[in-house]
Amino acid sequence: MFPLITTNSLFAVDTQVNDRKILAGKIVLASHRDLGFKVAHLQRLPSVDLLVSVNHRYLPVDITSDSQWKIVGQVLWWMSKDPQA
Repeated sequence: MFPLITTNSLFAVDTQVNDRKILAGKIVLASHRDLGFKVAHLQRLPSVDLLVSVNHRYLPVDITSDSQWKIVGQVLWWMSKDPQA
């Protein structure tokens, strides 16, 4: 999610809600059994669910039918240290 959420940031995740319909358009934490965690915007289109990073160097990840991707919850807030401090 860099440049929005920088490396070594702390963030809080609400794990009570993990329904993709409710979290559409929100920043979410997703987990993959082999790839680890990803923080990204959840974008829902009529036939596709995507994890879209703010950093445009990363392509969106299609999680529509991939049962290995799970939505952990919504990122509520984060704190980042000034990288130049």
